[in-house]
Amino acid sequence: MAAPPPALFVQEYLGAAENRVNLALFALLNVDSFREWFLKRLGLPGDATVYPPQNVKGSRPDFVVVAADGGVLGWIEVELGPPDQPQLGAYREKFDEPVLCIAGTAAGDLELDAVASAVLARRPSMGRQQQVSADVLVALVNRLAGTTEVWNYAEPREGLRREPLIAALAERSCVKELVGGCVLARSSAEAQGRQGPVVAGILIPTGNTMTEPDALNQGRESFRRQAWGGCLRAAVGRGEPNAA
Repeated sequence: MAAPPPALFVQEYLGAAENRVNLALFALLNVDSFREWFLKRLGLPGDATVYPPQNVKGSRPDFVVVAADGGVLGWIEVELGPPDQPQLGAYREKFDEPVLCIAGTAAGDLELDAVASAVLARRPSMGRQQQVSADVLVALVNRLAGTTEVWNYAEPREGLRREPLIAALAERSCVKELVGGCVLARSSAEAQGRQGPVVAGILIPTGNTMTEPDALNQGRESFRRQAWGGCLRAAVGRGEPNAA
C-alpha cells in the first residue's frame, strides 16, 4: 500500500541558489506537456502531481511525486552540481519509494541542461506568462548548473557543540539532524581547486586566505542566518512554545 502524501512545504529559503531553481522548476510543472515529459523521463506516470513536501521521517527531499489516487510514487532531489551520494543514500534508506536525482552533471537520473532544453523546445506553444517562467528557469540553469554549492555532511567537533547557539538549536526538533551532522558547503571555488579552510566541521569556501578565527566567525554567522533563522520560522509556523 502506497504511503499517504505529505503536507505541502511553503517556507523555502530562497537565499540558496538550488532552491531558486526548484521554485522555477515547480512553476513550469504547470505546463502539462513539460510535466508529462519530465515525469516520463524519470520513469514516473505523466499524470502524477509534484510539489515540495514537509519533513517525512526526519528528512525532506526537494519534491514528492503523488499519484492520482493520492499515493506517494517517489521523491526527487535537485542538485546544481553532481549528485550528493551520502544524502541520496540516507533518503533511500528511509523511503520505500524511488529517490531520484536531477543534477547539474550527467551523473544524475536527469540532467538540468536536459530540463532546460525541454523547456525551450516547448516554449513556442506556451502562453506569454508561461514563457516568462520558462525564461527564468532556463536563465537559472545556464547560470548555476554545475557551478555552485555541493553539500556534504561531517561531524562537528566538540568545541562547536558547546557553542550556546548550537546548544539552543539542538533542542529544536527541526535541526536535530543538522546539529548531529553539520552541513558543509563546498562552492565552485573548491570545484576549481581553491579549497577553503575546514573550521569546526564547516568548510568555508573562501580560497586559502582566511584565518581560522575569521573563518569560524563567518561560519557562525552563516549558520546563524540560515539554520537558526529558518528553523525559528518553522517553529513559529508550527506554534511551538517559546519559539520566539
